[in-house]
Amino acid sequence: MNLTCQGVTVLTAGELVDLTKRLSVRSPVLTAMSLGDPAVTPEQAYVCLDVECGLAAQGDDTVHSLLDRGLDRLERAFPTLTRSAA
Repeated sequence: MNLTCQGVTVLTAGELVDLTKRLSVRSPVLTAMSLGDPAVTPEQAYVCLDVECGLAAQGDDTVHSLLDRGLDRLERAFPTLTRSAA
């Protein structure tokens, strides 16, 4: 099962499995996205990956790479989204 937001694949199933193995974060948005909840907005998805998961990832380069892929896909699909300076 892919991690999606409004029909956009944010992370593939394999990427999602790798992320969840490496990252310990309890996020209602991440859970909702993994269940395919159509109410999750692109902005919520973006903040979840950029801030919540990004902070939880700390120095794990693999997690940051996975998050960057997801953020890139969201940015391409929703051009108004931009990364935080954090």
